[in-house]
Amino acid sequence: MLSEGKSLPNADIFLMTDDGPAKKKSNEVFTNGKIVIFAVPGAFTPTCTNQHFPSFLKNYDQIISKGVEKVFCVTVNDPFVTQAWSSANDPDSKIHVVCDPKIDFTNKIDMAVDLSDFGLNVRSKRYAIIVENLNILKVLIEPNLPEAKVSNAEEVLKFL
Repeated sequence: MLSEGKSLPNADIFLMTDDGPAKKKSNEVFTNGKIVIFAVPGAFTPTCTNQHFPSFLKNYDQIISKGVEKVFCVTVNDPFVTQAWSSANDPDSKIHVVCDPKIDFTNKIDMAVDLSDFGLNVRSKRYAIIVENLNILKVLIEPNLPEAKVSNAEEVLKFL
């Protein structure tokens, strides 16, 4: 479970590279320094694409100015969909988008949600966390999944 004061678990995640999808351990990627991680239930879904991701892109410079080294977005999609979504929304690649297609990371932090009734299968809850050296400093979990009011960049900035 995501809890302040705990360490991030180590899990399999995927990054898209020039050579194609590359499996990495989350602790290799989410390491050293202060980072922000936010998760979206799915690439190309309305709230994720039109509200949540754009809030972090719009506030990226302000987040970085608060001592954050990198901003990550986790999505439960395959690496090719993740890359297409990232490129369409952030052509400068400011936000590091990683995918969790096997929901390994998402399960280990107890953020999986079954959205089968909406045709999406098991996905991630919407959340944002502030992490420093793999230690969770702040957790913001969206209580109403179709919204991005609690876990958006503006809310994260209040805790940086």
